[in-house]
Amino acid sequence: MEELMEMRHQLAAMKESLDKSQIVNNKLLKKVMSGKASFLNRIVIWEIIGLPFIVLILLANCVFYNATTWVAWVVLIFGAIDIAFDFKTLRIPVKDVNEMSLIELRKKIIRQKHLRNIQTIIGISLCVPWALWAYVEWFKPMNYIEEIINGDPTVWTIIILLALLLAVAILFTLWLLKKINKTSDSIVAEINESRK
Repeated sequence: MEELMEMRHQLAAMKESLDKSQIVNNKLLKKVMSGKASFLNRIVIWEIIGLPFIVLILLANCVFYNATTWVAWVVLIFGAIDIAFDFKTLRIPVKDVNEMSLIELRKKIIRQKHLRNIQTIIGISLCVPWALWAYVEWFKPMNYIEEIINGDPTVWTIIILLALLLAVAILFTLWLLKKINKTSDSIVAEINESRK
């Protein structure tokens, strides 16, 4: 009988020890996830800070080239919409990391990644026509049609530089998306590992 009581005490002690280690593991996991989520959250903050400066630069270009300011206002409107979507598709609040179950958090991150990929495709699709519109507004290429035909190096230099700038912007966006998705995947992998 004494042996049975001793075994029960040992089992209870093992269960308590297991529960404590599980709590510690969950706390460590959530701390790691909070660190990774802070990278995603900082991107949204930098977007909010950067948007007004980008709009001011575009407004200055519009004034300098005597073009319509709608080129800049469109960036402000669509940039604000993009940031609002990023609050849903990119940001992971610390509250969610601490309060959501790991399964719910995993589902949220996977859903965010899917929506973010769609958002990027739409954003790039809208960016290209905007860049063409901005080029037409600022440089009035129809006024330089003769120079373009004759191969004026100044006009062609501007066209090539703007095309390169657009390509760099698209490549940077895709690189950042890959880095963001990699961070999301690593959080999901941590959750999957903890459930084994």
